[in-house]
Amino acid sequence: MIRIALVEDSITFRACLKSWLNSIPEFQVVLEAECGLDLENRYNPEEVDVILLDLRLKGQHGAPTCRNLRRKYPEIRIIILSIYDDREIILGLIREGASAYLTKDSEQDRILYTINMVMKSTYFFDIPIGELMVEEMKLAHKKSLIGDEYRVEFSEIEMRIATLSCAGLTIQEIGEQLNMLKRSVEKHRANMQLKTNCNNFQSVIIYMFKHYLLFPQQF
Repeated sequence: MIRIALVEDSITFRACLKSWLNSIPEFQVVLEAECGLDLENRYNPEEVDVILLDLRLKGQHGAPTCRNLRRKYPEIRIIILSIYDDREIILGLIREGASAYLTKDSEQDRILYTINMVMKSTYFFDIPIGELMVEEMKLAHKKSLIGDEYRVEFSEIEMRIATLSCAGLTIQEIGEQLNMLKRSVEKHRANMQLKTNCNNFQSVIIYMFKHYLLFPQQF
């Protein structure tokens, strides 16, 4: 029996996932939590074999939760769930100690396979791990000038959104400027928050100034 902790703030999605997992004889959901802090307070390594952890949670995101638990329990198995499929985010989660990464629209067979692979080898990533490690080594040479903190890499469109935001444009105006839907701009901004582990976009801008990715003369 594989005992699963399910951490998801969407009651509907969590209920559906729990019902499906419990319908499989070798799986049992033994712990449910709505946020990372709740999981940290209630987690017992003697009672849980693997954690399915939503990346975007109300309050504390999944990334710091993953980091905190990995430091305390080195053998822990954490599978991140996300609506995003971004290499930079996956690399960041490898650094935080995630065991695997699944998008929320993954097919059931892939979810089952990933859980079983994590139980066998602790880590499993669909993207060849060697390829990811090469990217990780490249990033290691681009550390911030401040301490040993890694500097996140942003795409061209993300940089343009940040620049326009600093220029005072609204999300709607940015969308019009870049010929994008408003919800697409919002998705990019949310993605940038995840990359930098920030709870709001203002903190992302501060991060970019701190790491010399944006300069006042640009605006």
